[in-house]
Amino acid sequence: MSASTNICCNNPYPDYSEDSAKNFLDGDKIKADLAESAQCLTTKLYQTIKENIKHYDHNSDYSIYTGYCGIALLHLWNYKQTKDKSSLEVVESLIELALSNLKHRRVSFLNGDAGPMALAIVLYVWTGKRKEADDLIASLIELPDNAGDFPDEILYGRAGYIYALLFVINHIGRVFPVDFVRTQLQKLIKSGYKRAKKENFICPLKYEWHEKNYLGAAHGVAGILYVLLVNKDLLTEYEINGLIKPTLDWLVSLRFRTGNFPSSERNDRDKLVQWCHGAPGFVHLFVVASEVYKSEEYMNIALQCGDVVWNRGLLVKGYSICHGVSGNAYTFAHLYKKTKDIKHLYRLACFIHWCTGYPKKEGMKPDRPLSMFEGNSGLAYFLCDSMNPKDSKFPGYEL
Repeated sequence: MSASTNICCNNPYPDYSEDSAKNFLDGDKIKADLAESAQCLTTKLYQTIKENIKHYDHNSDYSIYTGYCGIALLHLWNYKQTKDKSSLEVVESLIELALSNLKHRRVSFLNGDAGPMALAIVLYVWTGKRKEADDLIASLIELPDNAGDFPDEILYGRAGYIYALLFVINHIGRVFPVDFVRTQLQKLIKSGYKRAKKENFICPLKYEWHEKNYLGAAHGVAGILYVLLVNKDLLTEYEINGLIKPTLDWLVSLRFRTGNFPSSERNDRDKLVQWCHGAPGFVHLFVVASEVYKSEEYMNIALQCGDVVWNRGLLVKGYSICHGVSGNAYTFAHLYKKTKDIKHLYRLACFIHWCTGYPKKEGMKPDRPLSMFEGNSGLAYFLCDSMNPKDSKFPGYEL
């Protein structure tokens, strides 16, 4: 399924008021009937996924983005929350299959070998297989040197590799040398600096994917800057203020009047409102930027992105994480966590309600219907994760 066409439905929900909030909220909690509807759908999605796991083999896509390791991520998350041994068994079987098929050509968490390896390291530590975990940690450290050339962005590149390191660290502790993580961040910065310098670019950092200066979370500048800024403690003052901030301000200058962002430099079509391209993928960046730079302006941009998603984020193309409604809904979960403003919890609840209507509004059926970023695994992940929005995290992106 292409992520390049965006058509949104008119938002049928009234915006937040004390009265409208009562439709889906009980104080600061999701109402029981909405939570029950979400749980009912999640159970059906899990069952569908379970029935089809048997079809994966050595020729199957093992990525977290569209392959069976996305199912492994869903079950790893479920085991962490519930200690359900059956979920752990699913993770074990899928991860072992993936590890026997690694190609050592791609490095990112979502679309490369780093994703399955990161899941396996966490799994092995949790199950007491420390020797296997240590061996994989060493292999993950060596992965960039063995993979050849690769881009900088989240989906396929070094930013996605750095996310894999941080995923492991967040789950089991600092098992990678700080200097190694710092080196990866330096390489990410140097790549953007070198390209900008060579092309005499308007700001200090320039990144490209397929010879195009993408701006969004998946392929572009927003995702790269987000990964850099969440690691601010490993960056120098010059990198933060002399390189990243001017690039951030350049991004701001490209915004459409609507508050949305172009998918790439010189693209004047205000069309895409989805995590991979458009406002939803910029929310996390400008929230963390507001914290790093103590900037109310950046926080206001994040809030304005939230308004764009509220008005244009109910997508006809479907319910997916990458370019669908569940991914867009993480906008409100993140803003609620950061602001504690009940308006964002209400907006999240409205998008949850929309998702419980699956598959009614699935205008375009995904090519990988079980997957994390295009299909049922992502929707199930979102519905479960959003029941506790203060702890929810966009999979494969948020830290």
